[in-house]
Amino acid sequence: MEAPEFINIDPETIIGDIKSDYEQMTGRTLYPGQIEQLLINSFAYREVLIRTQIQNAATQNLVAFSSAPFLDFLGDLVGVKRLAPSKSFVQVKMKFTTGHGLITIPKGIRIQSNESGVVFSLIDDVVIQANEDEKTVSFVSVNTGVQSNGFNPGEISIILDPQAYLYSVVNTSVSDGGSDEESDQALRERIILAPQSFSNAGSRGAYDFFARSANAGIIDVGITSPVPGQVNIYPLMKDGELPSQGILDEVKMACNDEKVRPLTDTVIVQSPSVKGYEIDADLTLITGALSSEVMTLVNDKLINYANSRKMKTGLDVVIEKIIGEAMKVDSVYDVKVNLPLTSILVGEDEVAICSAVNVKITGYSDE
Repeated sequence: MEAPEFINIDPETIIGDIKSDYEQMTGRTLYPGQIEQLLINSFAYREVLIRTQIQNAATQNLVAFSSAPFLDFLGDLVGVKRLAPSKSFVQVKMKFTTGHGLITIPKGIRIQSNESGVVFSLIDDVVIQANEDEKTVSFVSVNTGVQSNGFNPGEISIILDPQAYLYSVVNTSVSDGGSDEESDQALRERIILAPQSFSNAGSRGAYDFFARSANAGIIDVGITSPVPGQVNIYPLMKDGELPSQGILDEVKMACNDEKVRPLTDTVIVQSPSVKGYEIDADLTLITGALSSEVMTLVNDKLINYANSRKMKTGLDVVIEKIIGEAMKVDSVYDVKVNLPLTSILVGEDEVAICSAVNVKITGYSDE
């Protein structure tokens, strides 16, 4: 969709209009090298700049084309605020020396990742019974943003605030849930959905809005109602990542608020199911084509297609689309798709994730 044209900013049209007015008023015909024509060109340049600013200012009043900070003011009109950055959560196993009595580990003690120095703090006080030698607890990153995500098990193990009897910590889950400030595109989608939330979350769009509002890292929400009164919600994170339990809990809390959920609804929040697949294609090239260059271009096209499938729940993987993407590359004569064997239908509670893209050249043909 293109932005509407509020004002003509074509330089040739503007120059032509000014020149025509001048010639009618003076009765003279202007030619390219004349001083008057050069002045008109200068005036037209300034007018193009002003008209461009007018066009940009006008489009900033349209949600579909607005950007920060103007988009934030449009959000204010429907009660939608840009989501702030969020922190990352991780599960950590704490081990203790034997022989201790009843002890309490206070909330707020800090641990750190082994390499990049990202710091996490204990969310709540932890009571350790005399017979407990280890306990798994929840930590949250001290700082917001995506830089706290992606630490694999074992990569967070430095104790910054030593405690009696505590001799080791190690994360047992991948840290996730951290996000940067909500993007313009994500805010734009929530503003469009906002009117559906003005009463409560009875409609699909309203549940979508409230679920997205739980965390700035959510890029899509699948919603189903398998039986009357039951609403299943499937949030999907940036880059097609599946949500952690912390994210699921945030969405459940947002959609179960008494001012949000209809009294008769039961809300269940789950991670989308993954429909895994591979793309394997044989190419026939036009005789004389540079095979290495064509393979790289086709591979990139297919990777981009696969990546687009994982950005939203319910997007099918279609054989004809795969062929079409490959055929966009010049010098490709024909495409045979070996995998997937057939088009893959993906439900609202599912996301299609490609594990590999393989392309090979099997022959050449004249046009």
